[in-house]
Formats: sequence, structure tokens, C-alpha cells
Amino acid sequence: MTEATPERILLVGDLHGATEAAFQAIEHASALNADLILQLGDLGFWPGEAPTYRYLLKAAKRLRLRGLQMVFVPGNHEQWSQLKRLPIQSDRTVWLRDDEGQFSPTIKAWPLGYRTVWGGTTWLSIPGASSVDRVYRSPGVDWWPDEIQLTEERVPDVVAGGPAQVVVAHDAPWVEGSWLHAHHKQHLPPWRRAQYTPWPVSALIKSDEHQKRLREVVDGVGATKVFHGHHHERYSATYQGTQGEVQVEGLGMNGDPLAQLTLLVDETGTPILEP
Repeated sequence: MTEATPERILLVGDLHGATEAAFQAIEHASALNADLILQLGDLGFWPGEAPTYRYLLKAAKRLRLRGLQMVFVPGNHEQWSQLKRLPIQSDRTVWLRDDEGQFSPTIKAWPLGYRTVWGGTTWLSIPGASSVDRVYRSPGVDWWPDEIQLTEERVPDVVAGGPAQVVVAHDAPWVEGSWLHAHHKQHLPPWRRAQYTPWPVSALIKSDEHQKRLREVVDGVGATKVFHGHHHERYSATYQGTQGEVQVEGLGMNGDPLAQLTLLVDETGTPILEP
């Protein structure tokens, strides 16, 4: 699907339903003359909960005030049971309701495998991740069993959709030797890594598998840039992919400085370096 090409895109990390952080990101995008906000998951789509529903309405209102649109790549902690009930538009995106109850493109979601072409560059959406913390969450309250993930069966389907130069995902691809890989001690087997983390061994295994499947997609479509959230850390990494060097950028979360939470890029995914 080809959309109007935004020349200045503000990438935003996890917001988790934090109104103040969403407002800061929107105002930052406006100050930078961004054409679009692209949020990388865990937006805080919990419309069944009154506080987060009000958060979505407030964010949509602020976006309209600034003449902006926000696209998000759903994370593992969205309320998927509600998101899946929203009608899919002709371009396969999902529009959320505005504060008048009407479906509006002010905030919309990109589904798994969605592609758009901006200025000759194909962008690919990979939502979801494995919830390592679900053992500490309540099903139907702050974790939903029908959360979407990149399953082994979907990998060939997504790759078959054709090449993509930029992947926007919630989870990170598996990159040995990266800062994230070292920080999470992923060089250790899960049963040993569990000594350093509160997550169960089974959850660590599923998380590793999801990152490896994402890496399969990135390499399979020949991407050279990957942007993601989920891990709440701002870092950069590179590795040799099928089409040359792949640049991986992880973003922070609500509460972090804007320099860690956001990244301004152009339609090719190249960072725009400005004061």
C-alpha cells in the first residue's frame, strides 16, 4: 500500500498509557515539524479501562490540535481483544474511535505484515512480542491471552510479501554481540540467565524464539534498518544482513528524556540530526 510520503517521521518508544509522555511526544513532533508520529508499540490501547480510554481520547484530541496523525505498531501489552474488534479499513489499517465515537484516522494501527511505500522505500510492520512478565499480570486485566506474536507459521508469509528496506517492530531482532544481547545476558542459556532476572525460564525461551523469528523476517526481506521498542532502552547496533549492514535502533519508554524516547527520521529511515 502506498500512502502520502511523510518527509519527517518522529519514532516514539513505549508510552504505556502515560498521558504526559504522549503529550510530550506530540508537542516534540510539532516543534520538529514532523509529518507523522510512528509509535513502536505498548501505546496503551486499553479502551476497556476508563483511565486509558480517556488517555486515548486526550491523545487524539492533541493530535488533531497539532494537525498530526499517529500510527502505532501494536505491542504485546495492548488490549488485543478490543483491537481485533475494530473494523479494518481498505488499506488494512485499523482506525480508532475519536471522542465523538466516530472512527478516525488520527490514531491508527498497522497490522502484522503491513507494508507501505514512502519515497521508494518500503516500510514493514511487525507488531507484538512475547510477554516475559505475564506470570505477574492478570489475564483480561493487564495482559490478554490473544496477544499477537510473530509465529513460526507467519514468518514465511511475511517474507513472501516482498522486500522491505525498513522494519518497524515492537520487539528487537536477535543480534549476537549487541548491547541489548549483552545487557540481557542472552549469551547464556535461559536456565542460567534466570538467576539474573525475575522472569521464568519458559518465558525467556519464548522471548528468545520471538527475537530469532523477527531476525528471520528482517534478513528474509533484505531490510537494512530496524526500529523497535519493547525493551525500554535506547541503544544502537549493527550486523551484516543479506543486503549489507543492518542498523538496529531501540527506543526508550515513557519517563525517559525525549532524546531516548524519540528519534526523528526521514522517509528512508535515515536519522535527521538537528538540535
